[in-house]
Amino acid sequence: MVITLVDETGTGRRIHQHSISIDSERLTVRDLIAARVSEEVRLHNDKLAFQVNSLIQVDPTSAEAQLNGAPKGYRKLSVADTEKQTYLAWDAFQKNGFFILVNDRQATSLDEQLLLSKDSVVSFVRLTQLVGG
Repeated sequence: MVITLVDETGTGRRIHQHSISIDSERLTVRDLIAARVSEEVRLHNDKLAFQVNSLIQVDPTSAEAQLNGAPKGYRKLSVADTEKQTYLAWDAFQKNGFFILVNDRQATSLDEQLLLSKDSVVSFVRLTQLVGG
């Protein structure tokens, strides 16, 4: 089944939308995050390109260079490790680095069971800290 993932800001502004395939309509938040990270790592490693709205964080220095314009002789990003990136994303979820809304209902734990359909919309909302906070 294919579901829609939406990346949003804390104010609800949609900044990116894409789809991923999942094996089952029932899965945990942990499995959902792992599926997204796995797809992002696959895309990253196929293209060795950084996506601004990605959950994976391969090389922040290179990512910043890409956002600000790569200097001459700029190297491509390194290959991402799915397992490492999955653990980092799970940790970020648990530390409120982002939260997940499934059909406008907030998921609260990695072990929460989700029931998804092809019409489900899953929003990943990134939280940014205020300067000094």
